[in-house]
Amino acid sequence: MGVGRWERFEIDDRHPGDVTIAFLEYCLARVAGPLVVVIDESYAAGTGPLFVAGEYLAEFAATYTETIGSSLVDGDTVVVSPVPGRVIVVHHNGLIDMLQGIEQPGL
Repeated sequence: MGVGRWERFEIDDRHPGDVTIAFLEYCLARVAGPLVVVIDESYAAGTGPLFVAGEYLAEFAATYTETIGSSLVDGDTVVVSPVPGRVIVVHHNGLIDMLQGIEQPGL
């Protein structure tokens, strides 16, 4: 992930709902199948990564906000989507990028 590849993706000074909508607009066309989502809270003891089917990502993001009280994207966020072979990364400094790997359609 070279420095020139990253796109601006403002998190700070933005309403959490707006961040979630922008995140979903970026992700939904790029992910499919089972997803592994790693957020800042994933590093807390006993938490770990989150797992969700790609077709439920929008519902998951809304439920997460309602249940936990913070936005799903509230800092560093990584979404691993093995089926299309993609990893989406949000950096807490207001950046987003996607890596393309090898597709795994059998998952």
